[in-house]
Amino acid sequence: MMVECREESVDSWVERLRNDDILAIICGFVPGKIPGVGTYYDFLDRFWLAPKPGKVKKFNRKSKKKLKAGEKLPPKHPEIVKMIVKYLLRGRMFESKPEKILNRILGVAVSHPFGQTGSFG
Repeated sequence: MMVECREESVDSWVERLRNDDILAIICGFVPGKIPGVGTYYDFLDRFWLAPKPGKVKKFNRKSKKKLKAGEKLPPKHPEIVKMIVKYLLRGRMFESKPEKILNRILGVAVSHPFGQTGSFG
């Protein structure tokens, strides 16, 4: 609903819901009892499968070692390609869809009621 109303900020969305009773009812809230901003962020954190960012890495400066003509720097991770190939050959895939759970919930919540009433056509 935020996208439909062209709201990009959760803070401004909560403010808009608090000021518009009809929009609050459409979203399933009781006017005057709109959840706070933190509740929205908590909801998104629970259903988003992406790993949470850890500590910020310390910035490491490049070495000031000068290379001779035609000389290359050694690779930082020399075995990385072998590791990825092994991982994929074992039948594992990289999961890159953190929104997977949220999409399933929304799909069931939206499509199931319409399917029962025959509204899909």
